[in-house]
Amino acid sequence: IPSRPIVVPPPGSETIGPVPDRFEPRRLPAAATVAPLAAGLVLYAFTRQVHFLALTLLSPLVMVGSAVEERRSGRRDQRDRIARFRSDLAGHRERLADRRDRERIARLRASPDLADLIRRAELRTVDLWARGRAAPDFGSLRIGLGPARASFSIELERGGDDDLRDEAARLLRGLDELIDVPVTVVLDSVFAV
Repeated sequence: IPSRPIVVPPPGSETIGPVPDRFEPRRLPAAATVAPLAAGLVLYAFTRQVHFLALTLLSPLVMVGSAVEERRSGRRDQRDRIARFRSDLAGHRERLADRRDRERIARLRASPDLADLIRRAELRTVDLWARGRAAPDFGSLRIGLGPARASFSIELERGGDDDLRDEAARLLRGLDELIDVPVTVVLDSVFAV
C-alpha cells in the first residue's frame, strides 16, 4: 500500500511589516531661531560692529533653509518607504494566495470524494485507503465541501500609520480562508454519518 504524506502543513503565522510611520515634519524651533538674533543684537549694541548685524541676519536664514530642506528630504524618504512597503505587500499577497491555493489542492487530494473512493473500490486499487493506522487522519471520511481556515494566520507588525495598516488589512483579507475544501468526519468518533 502506498504511503501518503501528511498534507496539511502545521499551523503557522505570517507576519507582514514593518508598516511605515506617518511622516511628521519637525517644527522650526522658535528659540533656536530667535536666540542668535538676540545675541547678535546684544553684540552689536556693545561693539557697534556692523558685521555682527550681518551674521545676525544670516542665522535665521540658515535655520529656515535647513528646515525646508529637511522637510523636502523627509517627504521624499517617506514616499520611498511607502512605495517599498506597497511593493513588499503586493509580493506577500501573491505568495500568500499561492500558499492558500496549494493548501486547498493538498486538502482535496488528501480527502477524495465518494465517487473517487467508489471508483477505487471497484477497480480494487491499492490506494483505496492510503492511510495507515498511525496517520493523524486515519478513519477520516469526506462528507462534503465547505469553507475553512488555512493552516496559517496573517498578522501585521505592530505600529505604523493607521491608513497604511488599513490598506494592508484590506489587501490581505481573505488570504487565510479556504473555499470549497473537504469537510471530514472521523469514523470512529461518530455513531452515524
